[in-house]
Amino acid sequence: MRIHPSMLLLALLLLGTAALAETDARSPDEIHSSLVGSQASCKDCHRTYYEEWKKSQHAEAWNSPLYQTAIKTRKRKESCYACHVPDSVIEQAPKKPKARADDFHSGITCESCHRVGDKIGGPFGAKTQAHESVKHDFFGGKDSGLCLACHDTNVGPVRALGKSFAATKKAKQGKTCQHCHMPKRERTIANDPETGKPTGEKRKARSHLILGPSDPEFLAKAFGLGVSGPKDGVAILQLQNRAGHRIPSLKLRNFQVKFAVLAEDGKELWSKERLLEGGRRNFLEAESSLDQEVPLPEGWMTMQVTVHHILDGKDLGQVFQGQKKRE
Repeated sequence: MRIHPSMLLLALLLLGTAALAETDARSPDEIHSSLVGSQASCKDCHRTYYEEWKKSQHAEAWNSPLYQTAIKTRKRKESCYACHVPDSVIEQAPKKPKARADDFHSGITCESCHRVGDKIGGPFGAKTQAHESVKHDFFGGKDSGLCLACHDTNVGPVRALGKSFAATKKAKQGKTCQHCHMPKRERTIANDPETGKPTGEKRKARSHLILGPSDPEFLAKAFGLGVSGPKDGVAILQLQNRAGHRIPSLKLRNFQVKFAVLAEDGKELWSKERLLEGGRRNFLEAESSLDQEVPLPEGWMTMQVTVHHILDGKDLGQVFQGQKKRE
């Protein structure tokens, strides 16, 4: 049975107070019901985007167990709300947004990033009967201001990334946060709310999975291997930072790095471990490298560096391995 949007809106208002609870038994579909006007929810006409967003860390910005655990120790919890349950970000950007008063469990919603007053901002400004859509520079692929409204803030365990990114070659070449974290895909923007079938022309529009370190495949792209030498029985192995900003950027996130030299049969001849930490020190700045001199014993065949992702003290597994064979 299809629930009328007006009934859904009434239910949301009644649940406003309950949204402050730390747990919620509703499914992601039930939790997220941010409305556009009075005609339909975002997900009815933008189903593909909703399905992507639902899997993202933005959707879990409030519900995340890591966040809920961390916030319990904060004396001023409200200082975190602005970015974990923001009202319209676009209306405040590049300044920090204001927190909304209810529906905390929806996290960072469609309206958080797209609502401009009573209009919806986007890259095209397409005409639609559902709502007034306006073209906005934040969605044109030339400005990171919408992202940096939150991601250039030092709050508790979170470190700001704006200055780190702004100093990179990528930023100076006109790249934005969205180029890496929201890659473009060719598809239709909307779908028929009744049939679910795509409507309109296909366009290149950005993914709303909001890729980040929770995705091992994406995280692996942040690292690279450089080698200097060998010369006189030693070489320099370099763990390169290929991300557009410092890593890690969260105090609870560390990277365990292991440099090693292996024999032809895979036996370890030499190794050394080093730690990249998400605090104020011992992190890897953008476009820099963690360098390690390695001895090359007789019979060596492979130089290797591996990286394990450590989050809140838990080893989430290997995310990168680089090797250089003996020539």
